[in-house]
Amino acid sequence: MPTSPVIEALKHGGLKNRLTVNIKLIDSQDVETRGVDVLKGLDAILIPGGFGYRGVEGKVMTARYARENNIPYLGICLGMQVALMEFAP
Repeated sequence: MPTSPVIEALKHGGLKNRLTVNIKLIDSQDVETRGVDVLKGLDAILIPGGFGYRGVEGKVMTARYARENNIPYLGICLGMQVALMEFAP
């Protein structure tokens, strides 16, 4: 699993609260091609920052899935923009 500041922050937050944080990395293009079934069983969703258009539709689908299923969602940078895109009329 690649190490990033976001992953490290999640792990440290778990340690501080005496919890184990299990991280499942899902490519947003997999959501586009395979559907939101790849998200089933998640307790929370984080979409970090990014750039470019690749996988944006999968990120929008993921944000919608989180909202419609009452799953805690954290969008950082592009992740927050995607949540707004999903919710806006």
